[in-house]
Amino acid sequence: MKKYTFIFEYKKGTYVKQVVSSDIQNAKIEWFNSLKADEVFGMTDDLRNIFRKQLDNDSPTLIDGMDNVWCMFFKIGRDRCLINIVESSV
Repeated sequence: MKKYTFIFEYKKGTYVKQVVSSDIQNAKIEWFNSLKADEVFGMTDDLRNIFRKQLDNDSPTLIDGMDNVWCMFFKIGRDRCLINIVESSV
């Protein structure tokens, strides 16, 4: 098992959570499931559903020249979000 730190930038906030998972794809799902709309400034249940669909259709991109660091970029409605993911040992 590995620890994944998610650094999520959306609208006026930066949100950080960690999950423990066997791989990055499962970690992405676990992280999203732990993310509640009322914890994120400007996030609604409808926007959360759009975000979920985008996450399901995309995989994290390994950052060139880095070990165990990925990123993802999306538009949720009219707003942009950036997710950085860092893997570490448990």
